[in-house]
Amino acid sequence: MGMKRKFGKDKTWTGNDHGVLKLLFDDSYSDNMSKELMNALAEDYSGSTRFKDRMRDFTVRRWVQSNNVPFEDMLTDWMELGLITEKIVKDSLIIKNYEDSIAVDEFIAARKIELAEREEFYKKAKV
Repeated sequence: MGMKRKFGKDKTWTGNDHGVLKLLFDDSYSDNMSKELMNALAEDYSGSTRFKDRMRDFTVRRWVQSNNVPFEDMLTDWMELGLITEKIVKDSLIIKNYEDSIAVDEFIAARKIELAEREEFYKKAKV
């Protein structure tokens, strides 16, 4: 868990009471990731196809609105309420790590391109 202690009325990792946690759970869904999705994720993460068809089946919990995997404390609260299993928490965190790493890499690459374009613009403006 990200937090070091439980807090709030119901002593949860997020501080949300059980009723709120159940409402938040209703705004999420289970994603049984297909072989194609796993292959694409592994290729995006590693930049190689050498892991094709090597990833096992993963079931992850995702937010309905964003398709993102919730943070660890939320997943743990749901597990402790009996809404999801420990395996789903572990699977979700593994996939979240991959997806977050890919998103950061894409963000950095886009900023590098943006900075290079801006630098080129200012070089031309000085001439």
